[in-house]
Amino acid sequence: MIHRMMMLATALSISGLVATAQAQDFIQDSEMPESDWQAEVINDSGGFAVVVGQPSSGGNPDAYRSIGQTSVTGPAAGSVIHTHASVWVPAIDGAIDALDMLLDVNCFDGGTSNAVGFGLVVVQDGLVFYGPSYTALTNSGWRTDLQSTNLTAADFGNGDPPSNPDFSVNGSTIAFGFYSSNGTGNSTPIGSTSGADNFIVRITSNPPPDAGVAPDAEVEVDAGDEPDAGVDLDAQPAPDAQLSPDAQLSPDAQPAPDAQPAPDASVPPDSGVARDSGVRDAGVRLDAGARADAGDTPPSDDGCSCGVSGSEPSAPVGMGLALLGALACLLRRGRGRGLNQTRRGRTHGL
Repeated sequence: MIHRMMMLATALSISGLVATAQAQDFIQDSEMPESDWQAEVINDSGGFAVVVGQPSSGGNPDAYRSIGQTSVTGPAAGSVIHTHASVWVPAIDGAIDALDMLLDVNCFDGGTSNAVGFGLVVVQDGLVFYGPSYTALTNSGWRTDLQSTNLTAADFGNGDPPSNPDFSVNGSTIAFGFYSSNGTGNSTPIGSTSGADNFIVRITSNPPPDAGVAPDAEVEVDAGDEPDAGVDLDAQPAPDAQLSPDAQLSPDAQPAPDAQPAPDASVPPDSGVARDSGVRDAGVRLDAGARADAGDTPPSDDGCSCGVSGSEPSAPVGMGLALLGALACLLRRGRGRGLNQTRRGRTHGL
């Protein structure tokens, strides 16, 4: 009972730990491969378009995501939503308590506007929710201004008045990314080049309510831990119980003290005692004149040798002694079975 209570307390402790909010680096993209990203043009006019790539050098450092935005004519404008392939499912991954989003940006050439706009976004149910933003100027170098921490759903909006994404366990799948944008108010077409690198999303979340061990869960404890578990140690083997082939008698088992041959006992060859009688099948040896060192009368399979040492006894005495020896051996075998069965029962009860 005490052990059961300890196990239950441990389960409750584990349940409490699982339910604790925990932070994890959900996305860490320092190379920005095209296979991990999707680009979609929105709010475009004047033939706005985008071309993306992954140069192996020139980033912060090394590889980065290159962004070339153009238009056919001017005035023109447009935005590109860049979303990462990794998505968050609140019902499975847990509610988002806080969100860190980091991105390095660089404007190599802003074109007629002399700048490129960047901002952090989350996408849910097909809607883009805009977060913190930053305008990178031409030749400003790699900037780390878009590194926002402890963001919540209230920091992202869409529409006027703005609606917010649902970060709770009831919310639908969430994608993370950023936008890039350009615009021109004159007749000169848009033509800008920029880059993005080192996109990181760190999420602090609570697992769904059914994750881990339920608060009222009871841990099943093996029956062997209960005080009344086990096998009756006084139980006796069934009458037809058999010893296993490797069963051994207790080392201190001794024949009856009075089962000794008379000094002048002998058994003539024609005494009628069959050396291959059915008693041999019971594991009892009746070979008269056997010696412990003779080597021609090994012990029986159960460790009982009932050969008679000394000089050969007379026929009546020899037969009597042989039968007494057989009886003593059978009694010892029965005791060995009882001990063996009791030990086995106790072992299975642990």
